[in-house]
Amino acid sequence: MKTLNFIRHLWETEKLFLFFVFIVLVCSIGIIFIYPNFKQIWEDEINAPIAIVTVLVSIFIWRNQKKLAYEDQLPKKLDITFIWEDQEWKIKNAPLTDVSDIRPWAQSIGGVVLGKPNNVALSGFEIDQRGKQIQGKLHYRIKIYMTKKFDSDVKSYYEFDDNGRLISTEN
Repeated sequence: MKTLNFIRHLWETEKLFLFFVFIVLVCSIGIIFIYPNFKQIWEDEINAPIAIVTVLVSIFIWRNQKKLAYEDQLPKKLDITFIWEDQEWKIKNAPLTDVSDIRPWAQSIGGVVLGKPNNVALSGFEIDQRGKQIQGKLHYRIKIYMTKKFDSDVKSYYEFDDNGRLISTEN
């Protein structure tokens, strides 16, 4: 599914370039069939293999840049798990604007949602830096190991909707 979305995005943003690549490939294949002594020319000239490798490397770099641009425009979500000894509190699908602020943002959300006005005191954390693409969104995960337990009346599960509103809680 994510490959299909990427291909759609690529087609919508790069039709002219894709058309140019298609024309070059068709012309190259045509030359191979038109000239019967093409094999001899190929062996005599080292420029052709170098040119093909250059084009392939360029296409690979272009594809990777377009993939990064596509992933960068996707909405980002954050799943947070707070851990204290053997207890866990989870916040799912929290809105995320930038990957560089995952840890402070998770602490801030935890402080607001879980009833701590100040940032959550932590002893360590683990961040999954590579976001997973799920249903057209990039999901990141962080585990925060706390030095103090939340109050006993704090629920153990919170979830946000796609618009960033808190929609569900569980004990």
